[in-house]
Amino acid sequence: MPKSVRTAMTCLYLNGLPLIVGLTSNHVRICEPRSEIIRHTIGHLWECSLENDVVVVGTGPAGLLAAREAALRGCSVLVLEEHKEVGRPNHCAGLLSTSGLATLGLRPPSSVIQNHVKGARIHSPSGHSILIERGQREALVVDRALFDQWLAERATDAGAVVRVEAHVSRLLKRGRAVAGVRLRDGTEIPSRLVIDGEGSRGVLVREAGLLPVPKRNRLPAYQLELRGANVDEEVVQMFYGRRVAPGFFAWIIPLGDGRARVGVAAKSRARQRLLWAMKHHPPMRTRLEQATIERGYGGVVLVGMPIPRTVTHGMLVVG
Repeated sequence: MPKSVRTAMTCLYLNGLPLIVGLTSNHVRICEPRSEIIRHTIGHLWECSLENDVVVVGTGPAGLLAAREAALRGCSVLVLEEHKEVGRPNHCAGLLSTSGLATLGLRPPSSVIQNHVKGARIHSPSGHSILIERGQREALVVDRALFDQWLAERATDAGAVVRVEAHVSRLLKRGRAVAGVRLRDGTEIPSRLVIDGEGSRGVLVREAGLLPVPKRNRLPAYQLELRGANVDEEVVQMFYGRRVAPGFFAWIIPLGDGRARVGVAAKSRARQRLLWAMKHHPPMRTRLEQATIERGYGGVVLVGMPIPRTVTHGMLVVG
């Protein structure tokens, strides 16, 4: 690369590992974690010149952050979301580390923040508990839909285009390289780079020839939003034990004003385990027996190591 071209390096955390992304006004180049800058480029260095230099699949935080970074460096970016609205339906507890947000340079507006927490109480299967707390705020509780929509606004302000109700059905290929995406309605959208932020399903990951998250590492989860809970407004509660949540844990996240998110991720039957624990597990029952349910929804929690490879020719996996 000529010395006269200025390069900006950023580090996105994907699957818990740092991914180095090098962006200039004319080129995008991407390297795997722990690699040297040139060790694993995706095919070659792309000049940003096509109508869609970068196509991002999904409007989760990782995809929207990547979209904004590429747009800020002069690439044309199209973000595709299969649902009618960014951020919905919601499948997340919305608990975000303040240090993690600071690392990414994110300062969410007050309109998306529901609460601040400064510690967690860990409950053992025997009923004993320990409080881990600091004087400062350690995490934010956000309305995840509004948080995602805020990130989408940041991406569009940088020049990216977000298109909803655009369901990606498969990849376009040029030889072994990914060359764009095809929508469910048959529309083909070529691009120099596809950023796959579709989530844990791994449909495009498989099609690209990468290994998806193993089924054993995808735990079913279920969560309720309650009103009238008897909880410490600044402390998250975490409950461990094979009867409550084998393979993971249950949680109570305070939202303020007696509202809370209560959930379980486990190896099986997450919804049934949550409802049982709310009625029969003493440390949860005493906090929730007077609460009323506002709504419930399911999701998936990923555990274990990240997928072994997150890049291939023409495609990057994030999230």
